[in-house]
Amino acid sequence: MMGEDLRARFPAAELKLGDAHLRIVERFGLRRTFKDGEVLVEAGACAPNFYVVRSGEVDAVEFSHGAPQVVWHAGPGEFLGEVAFLSGQASTLSRIARGDAEVWEIHPENLRRIITEEAGLGSVILTTLIARTQIMLDLHLTPLRVIGSRFSADTFRIRGFSDQEQGLF
Repeated sequence: MMGEDLRARFPAAELKLGDAHLRIVERFGLRRTFKDGEVLVEAGACAPNFYVVRSGEVDAVEFSHGAPQVVWHAGPGEFLGEVAFLSGQASTLSRIARGDAEVWEIHPENLRRIITEEAGLGSVILTTLIARTQIMLDLHLTPLRVIGSRFSADTFRIRGFSDQEQGLF
């Protein structure tokens, strides 16, 4: 599974929140339940909500290569997110419940409040999101892909522009 390899390569991207952090999350989030196969976040959704798994499991899945591929798996105490959740950009991955899952749903404005008002947890979240951005770059999972000849100046120019627009540099 891709997720297990990623956990080994990017340990900063793996985050299991402790009890103190979960109490903060509970103050800012709404408790929701999802059934097996229900989608929490659809790839392409702009300004998606942020989720912390309370019980059960949720997969982060990408579909760009045909068959669905689990990129990341989250269990209790782990959160589901990428930088797009802060910036209002489109989510690159879908988040899908694996079995029944209970989560805390946090709206983007409350996520920003956590980061500014709860410095300890905010720092942990930002560090994790930065590590996950590196994963997305390494896997070439960006919201936009430019396909063209590697010998084409126009292809390189468009790739450079799209990378800047997506905040990858």
